[in-house]
Amino acid sequence: MMKDVEDEVNRECERLGKQTPKMKLLFDINAKVDKRRYNIPKTNEVAAVIVLGDNDEMPEYVGIAVHQYGKQLSTLNKFNKNTEPMLYPIYFPSGKPGCHVNMKDKNGKKITLSNYYRYYIAIRKCKALKKKEHLIDSECPEALINYEWDINAVYTDFNPLRLGGKLYQQYLVDAYVKVEQDRLDYHRYNQKELKAEKYKILHDYLEQTADEQGRKVGKTFILNSSFKGSPRHCQQGYQDSMALVRKYGKPSLFITFTCNPKWPEIVRNLLPGNTVLDEPDLVCRVFNIKLRELMHDLTKKSIFGKVVAYTYVVEFQKRGLPHAHILLILDHYSQIRDPDDIDKVVCAEIPDKKKFPRLYKTVTEHMIHGPCGILNSNCVCMAEDEKTNEKYCTKDYPKRFREETAFGIDSYAQYRRRDGNTFVKNGNTIDNRWVVPYSPYLSLKYDAHINVEICASVKSVKYMYKYVYKGHDAARMVIQVTGGEELVHDEIKTYVDMRYITSHEAFWRIFELDLDDKSHSITRLQVHLPEMHEVYYTASDNIGERLDKAATQNTTLTAWFELNKGDMVARNYYYYDIPEHYTFKNVNNNMSWNKKGRFDENGNKIADSWKKCLGRMYTIHPKEGERFYLRLLLIHVKGAQSFDDLKTIEGDKKETFEEAAKALGLLDSGEIWEEYFQEVANQDSAHMLRGLFVSLIHHGERMDVKALWQRFKFEMCEDFMYRLNVDQERAENMAKVDIERQLEVVGISLKDYGIDLPIDIPIDDIVLWNKVEELTEGNRMRNTLNRKQKIVVKHVLEKVDELYNGTLDNGCIMMAGQGGSGKTYVIETLCHLFRGCGIKYKTSSWMGIAASMLPDGRTMHKTFGLPFEMDKNASSNAKPNNKIGKELINTKVFIIDEISMVSKYALEIIDRKLRELTGKTSIPFGGKVIIICGDFRQILPIERVAVDKSKGNKIKNVVWKEVLLDAEDFFNVIDEEVDDRVIEMILERLKD
Repeated sequence: MMKDVEDEVNRECERLGKQTPKMKLLFDINAKVDKRRYNIPKTNEVAAVIVLGDNDEMPEYVGIAVHQYGKQLSTLNKFNKNTEPMLYPIYFPSGKPGCHVNMKDKNGKKITLSNYYRYYIAIRKCKALKKKEHLIDSECPEALINYEWDINAVYTDFNPLRLGGKLYQQYLVDAYVKVEQDRLDYHRYNQKELKAEKYKILHDYLEQTADEQGRKVGKTFILNSSFKGSPRHCQQGYQDSMALVRKYGKPSLFITFTCNPKWPEIVRNLLPGNTVLDEPDLVCRVFNIKLRELMHDLTKKSIFGKVVAYTYVVEFQKRGLPHAHILLILDHYSQIRDPDDIDKVVCAEIPDKKKFPRLYKTVTEHMIHGPCGILNSNCVCMAEDEKTNEKYCTKDYPKRFREETAFGIDSYAQYRRRDGNTFVKNGNTIDNRWVVPYSPYLSLKYDAHINVEICASVKSVKYMYKYVYKGHDAARMVIQVTGGEELVHDEIKTYVDMRYITSHEAFWRIFELDLDDKSHSITRLQVHLPEMHEVYYTASDNIGERLDKAATQNTTLTAWFELNKGDMVARNYYYYDIPEHYTFKNVNNNMSWNKKGRFDENGNKIADSWKKCLGRMYTIHPKEGERFYLRLLLIHVKGAQSFDDLKTIEGDKKETFEEAAKALGLLDSGEIWEEYFQEVANQDSAHMLRGLFVSLIHHGERMDVKALWQRFKFEMCEDFMYRLNVDQERAENMAKVDIERQLEVVGISLKDYGIDLPIDIPIDDIVLWNKVEELTEGNRMRNTLNRKQKIVVKHVLEKVDELYNGTLDNGCIMMAGQGGSGKTYVIETLCHLFRGCGIKYKTSSWMGIAASMLPDGRTMHKTFGLPFEMDKNASSNAKPNNKIGKELINTKVFIIDEISMVSKYALEIIDRKLRELTGKTSIPFGGKVIIICGDFRQILPIERVAVDKSKGNKIKNVVWKEVLLDAEDFFNVIDEEVDDRVIEMILERLKD
């Protein structure tokens, strides 16, 4: 990354005739970023900071460059046997070959990188060492030239790698990067041709294009969710955990367990002269053992009551130590119901030093928050209020003194904190207000930081699970010149999200220790229409043969139909209940549901399944029509034996799943929408819930809109409450503002349904979004763009940069491309980036339907105050002091889609009005960045009487010809390597 920036700066300075500045790469300490993942490293440790590639993957590991005497520079790749000896000569003093592609074990089986490093890092029995001048032994790894084996000593546990200090940390990190890269190579090379397509679409393609040659079909399919810690893996883990909540209810306890580097098991086994950071393998092994023991205490010994479900995730802090987040769901009889129950489990007070000396020592060392606030304003928990610029503790410490424990209102319990015991820490007097809640039993047994929270009163448990599955540790970097000035304005370029990997995480992953675990195995149940299941194939496959095979292969849904035909017991279960009683596995080369457990040859059960299972059906949006109604039927119908069986109600076969759902009375009341909303609210964000609310209103679904708002208004506004720290009344108003903005695109208002309109409060668009999340998503989407799309985004960001620097002379950009070329995807990417950077933008289209497809889309008439009847003398009703005018002045970027539908007069009106409002009469569109998108091969509006043929002709428009069709700013986003050839072929025939 630094090399790319340096080259770009060198070229720019050479063009301007300036001296190239010195640059440095720093950790960003911006208080606005998510400190759960982007906190600053607190220890002097070795770590890898990696710029991730597409889909958040590791970049390809190139190798090392070697310059031989008298010869040119050459590169050694990761599998070259000389790479490791060249990088780590102290570990390979004799030049013994390192890992390479042809490594095999004694049985002739190929050795993988992960197996190689696990063997090489392992501690084995070796003779004791004494200091000498040489080392000759073939049984142990080579190292330590100044030592030799003591032939008279007994064998002991030893591995010389552990004496490497920071070199050992580097070796582990380097090894893990190569191991992870080796795993990704399978996806990058072996699976890059793997495709996925619906069975019927693939079948129709074969029938309709049998005479076409060189055509491709299908979308590229990459199995990224199998990589533990990847964004897709975290999302799947979160959704699976929410399946536990739907089945068993809210979690009762939230426990955080952090490794204690002073544990005797660690200290006693450190090699002489080594610190905890020097032996990450030892730290991880001990923590893993204690974590398993803790889970045994919680789930088997039931120290807090019977646990019916649990989830835990292991993370790695930038403090050199691993920690785990654990969520426990207790059964009905073990639930914590009153303050007395809380006091029996959790304490938030300093224990008496004389009565409980061991507990006192543990609590004062490990269970004290900060201190922060006025005692330490730079504490990691501190954040800055965007309005007042005042700092506050995000954990709300110090707490208030309380004489009695009470349940919180949508929060953790309010624990008893009496004014009593104190002690001095770093010159500050610490009392019970600073104590982190703990379990005396666990603190005494494990002598570590174990935060125990009662979370039964928390309304939105999904935020706890999202916190647990927030993803890998990250770093946010900024490039600065020597004087401290930022190199460029555009933070999309200068601030880069990076993967942060410590040696502890490297060891944990190399040895494939559990990063997360759940009490239940979750089976993801497919919901697909007849012949619309996915078919996977490669480019080299015979599609006809693949289709024949796919026609006989079961999905989880079709296998359920088959199960019900022959198993009377199975007919008593709903589709989503089947995984609790049956397992989906391969039998006779076909997947099918089979009874759980182990059976003898006579079919008698001899053992239960070792792990409980649950089923999870994917959530489907109502706009998917028949598939949504199919899912609705699967929720309410037992024992179906076919798709037609689901459609048959009391002997009458319906034509569609929607008709069947109506016949069952599933759509007659608002209960179905309440159930669906509750399901979505349990797992998705408030922003998505508001979007669903708008979508259902827009599509005219039969429901009581006002009742639905009253029932779920908290869930639809909770993101504002938690993110902006506002009360529920103000958050509800913000939610109404967001909903009203989305509804006005299609000419609907909340007042049409008896819901009071939002108070006209001064609320900025940006407050509706989480900047960190938006910028992260924008960068992720940017990495997935094709070559031409990336050029468009880069050019737009350069124009925005010029606007902020005051050097913009023409901000007009045209993005052309036929339907399906990805114009909308580029727009969505830009919108995420703009939100993340706090850049005010507006998206609009000529027609309301088209505007509703855009992020925050509005019609051009609403956005620019255009009259409905336009001619060359028409004008916008935007004024400097009215709402529309103020919004136009403050907006930096305008995105106008479906330009082929727009009247030429509209562009002239917009151009004149923006020049007038900004006072920049000599610059097109008043110096704003204008992004025009569309496809001129799409059908223009049909006028009944063509009185004025030039009315919609933009090509004759002066603004269009002289400003927008500048060759430098005209982009076609169609990529030469676009894969969906069949869709492209159909569109070509229709358009041309």
